[in-house]
Amino acid sequence: MSQSKRKLIILDANVIIHAHELGIWNHLVYQYDVCIVGIVIDDEAKYFQSQTGIKTDIDLKKNELDGKIHRLDPDLSHTQKILKEYKEIFVKGLDPGERDAITLLNSGSFDEHLFCSGDKSAIKAAAVIDKTFNVISLEKLLRESGQAGCVKNLKHEFLESYTKQYINAGVMERAMHKKSV
Repeated sequence: MSQSKRKLIILDANVIIHAHELGIWNHLVYQYDVCIVGIVIDDEAKYFQSQTGIKTDIDLKKNELDGKIHRLDPDLSHTQKILKEYKEIFVKGLDPGERDAITLLNSGSFDEHLFCSGDKSAIKAAAVIDKTFNVISLEKLLRESGQAGCVKNLKHEFLESYTKQYINAGVMERAMHKKSV
C-alpha cells in the first residue's frame, strides 16, 4: 500500500456509481487503495445518471489500466467453498459482484481489506461470515478522508447507521446459521 493512501477497500458497484454521481470518485481513488472485483469492472458499474438526467459512462477498465484501481478475482475453490457453507445466504439477494467480494473476504487472504457497500444483503452476508470488522460505510470513508461535507448528499443506504443496522441483522443471522449447522 502506498504511503499516501490509508486503507485497502473493496468497493461494491453501488458505491462506485454513487461516488460518480456525487463527483467524489477521484477523491476516493486518491485517498484509498481501491480494489474492485473483476465482474464489477467488466459488467456491473457501467454508467451513472447525473442530477440533470444525463447518462454518463463509467470507465473502470481505464482506471485499472491507469493504476488507479486494482482488480481482484476470487479463486474458484473459494467460491465453491462459500457457496457450500452459506448457500442459503448467497441465494438471498447477492449479485455476482457482491458474492465475489464476500468470497474474497472469506478466503482469509484479504483480512486487511475493508468492504464498502450500500446493499443490505451484502452487508448482512459479510456479518454472517464473521467479517463485521471488514465492513465500512461510505459515510465513514468520507469522514475519515476529510470529506465530511459530502455526507449530507449521501443516499441513506450509504450512511453509517444503515451499515450498522444490517451488520447487526447479519450477526443475528450468523447465530441462527450456527444453530442450524
